[in-house]
Amino acid sequence: MSGSYGSLGHPGENVLINGAMQIAQRASSGNIASGASEYTLDRWLVTSIGSSTDFSQTNGFGKLESSLQLQPQSGNTSTVLQQRVEARESINLQGETCIFFGKVYISNVGSTTLNLSLLVPDSKDIWTSFSSTSLGAVSLKEGAWADFKLPLTISDTSNGLSVTLNFTNSAEKEIRVTGLGLVAGSISTNYYNYAQELRKCQRYYSSRRLSHSSGILNVHQHSPFLRASPSYTPIGNLGTVFENSADQFTYTTTASVGLTVIFDAEL
Repeated sequence: MSGSYGSLGHPGENVLINGAMQIAQRASSGNIASGASEYTLDRWLVTSIGSSTDFSQTNGFGKLESSLQLQPQSGNTSTVLQQRVEARESINLQGETCIFFGKVYISNVGSTTLNLSLLVPDSKDIWTSFSSTSLGAVSLKEGAWADFKLPLTISDTSNGLSVTLNFTNSAEKEIRVTGLGLVAGSISTNYYNYAQELRKCQRYYSSRRLSHSSGILNVHQHSPFLRASPSYTPIGNLGTVFENSADQFTYTTTASVGLTVIFDAEL
């Protein structure tokens, strides 16, 4: 195995979650409206500019069974894919020589470009304002998968970070992305454990079937704990909510029938 380890003496852990596009708790397909930014497959945020972008979970490449497929519609000028990394995770990369890597497929290159960027928020885990640094362009292949592996050093990661893939001039083309990672050192990985990735995703978003009895106080303990106190969307007969925190949800119901609650604590 070639390459170097991070400063701890072992291959760095991938701070990008669901890089193999295996987890799709929200939906496995959908549409991002023009000018909107929405989460698609778990942890992956897509912004569509100029017109809408369809997304879906589809086949990957080699050992990577899944990928995120993006299909910008006519009039689209830019489709941006990004993942925001919490400060508690990104701090491990501070001052390290890292690599950002992945695989990209496009049906027809034409005038399409793929530019990579690093974003750093001005305040810890708050993305209302941020600085942006260009990491360069990726050479795409016509109707084939292209690998990229970009070395970089990140001087300050104490507020968190985000990596972005910006596809321009890609209207009415098929794009697929998988095998994304950001690690300390220079060793990339194609190992993604489904159970571990799902549990990491559930820190940010989960749909839970809650056990309950009508007319009494019910307590749901989040496992894993959520990133922060979430927004919640009930599907069923939710009564009064007494506590909605990162570690538990305390509530009553109005009927002894099924209750599902969607918890969202994304960045």
